[in-house]
Amino acid sequence: MRKNQIWILSSIILSSLLVFQLFAPLSRAVPSLYYSWTYKAGDLIESLAISDDGQYIVAASDDMNVYFFHLSSSTPLWSYKTGGVVESVAISSDGQYIVAGSDDTNIYLFTKTNSTPLWNYSTDGIVRKVVISSNGQYIAAGSGSKLYLFKYNSSTPLWSYNPGSAIRGVAISSDGQYIVAGCDNYMVYYFRQNSSTPLWSYTTGGVVQSVAISSDGQYIVAGSWDKRIYFFQQNSSTPLWSYETGNQIRNNELVAISSDGQYIVAGSWDQRIYFFQQNSSTPFWNYTTGNILNSVAIASNGQYIVAGGADNQLNLFGSSSATPLWSLTLDSAIGSVAVSSNGQNFVASSYMNVHYFDIGDDDNDGLSNCYENYITYTAPDNWDTDGDGYSDGWEIQNGYNPLSSLSNPTVIAILVAISVAIGLMVVLLIIKRKRKS
Repeated sequence: MRKNQIWILSSIILSSLLVFQLFAPLSRAVPSLYYSWTYKAGDLIESLAISDDGQYIVAASDDMNVYFFHLSSSTPLWSYKTGGVVESVAISSDGQYIVAGSDDTNIYLFTKTNSTPLWNYSTDGIVRKVVISSNGQYIAAGSGSKLYLFKYNSSTPLWSYNPGSAIRGVAISSDGQYIVAGCDNYMVYYFRQNSSTPLWSYTTGGVVQSVAISSDGQYIVAGSWDKRIYFFQQNSSTPLWSYETGNQIRNNELVAISSDGQYIVAGSWDQRIYFFQQNSSTPFWNYTTGNILNSVAIASNGQYIVAGGADNQLNLFGSSSATPLWSLTLDSAIGSVAVSSNGQNFVASSYMNVHYFDIGDDDNDGLSNCYENYITYTAPDNWDTDGDGYSDGWEIQNGYNPLSSLSNPTVIAILVAISVAIGLMVVLLIIKRKRKS
């Protein structure tokens, strides 16, 4: 009798475990942030850009190629080989137009559907920086010693301006009405679209390599090799304020500004990231990294900041705190970063690699939208895809299947209870028969 009881109880336990395994796959940890994908180019990535909605990404590489991606895949939708290192890329808000500048002295304009340029224009030298208005109507570029402005439908410049010195940084307002440029001659120049004569200029104490402008063109920020960050309002060449960092601001992606001009972020070779509010030259916060900064970006709404540099560390911040929301060590120095309008999607480069990230979680279930779309195949707009009362993120984190309403603790507990009850009934039946015999 004891042997029968032991055998029956063992069967109950084994059957219960089998039921659990059938309905609860192996646990898979869900990182708080992850690569949606990574793409390896043929050489160093120089520049990145992302559309406002995060759907499209463009990359510039030393392998002379322009690469264009959709967020759903690391396989480029297309690539185009220029005649030299591609120094800079930019993309319109909707991803419809892409502009690139190359060491072959050419500016190239593409549409998202075709790798054949709509047009290209040969400038007076290396094209160091290109930008495009959010509406895709206007393109500005700094090349050699000239600043160029184009309308998207023609390769003939609307105008050009020669400051007698190399153009390092360029930015353009959302509608293309205002343009700002920084130069080797220590100058910041501010233009209106209808004239190649600057509305004003300002002399800093060093090369101006990085500039940014608010969407409406009302506010301008510039970073200089003189270690200072300068903040201007449209109507005056006198800075509203300036702030001295501990080292040079020596890259053309080291200042950025929110769409409304309320928030400013800057990176310095003093290894710090600085975050300002428009009305004060005192940083709201600053963060010390492990090496020089190469690139910073801010979401249009000013709520998220992405930064990276020579310490290989990619950092994501919220506007309210110097404590990173998240950080990740990549395989090599981070050269360029870009962020979508709402801060939910961003890209970063590390040597030859393009890394795409998604942190959007529309249904607040703990799984990002891309994770649900391309990994778990759960609904990104429904926190409980299988309708069993447990969130998709909780089920994944705890080893359940979010696509099966039978895979949750409640159902499994019921199944185990039923198995135990059946087992006990069998035991009682055997005991009863033994007594009769």
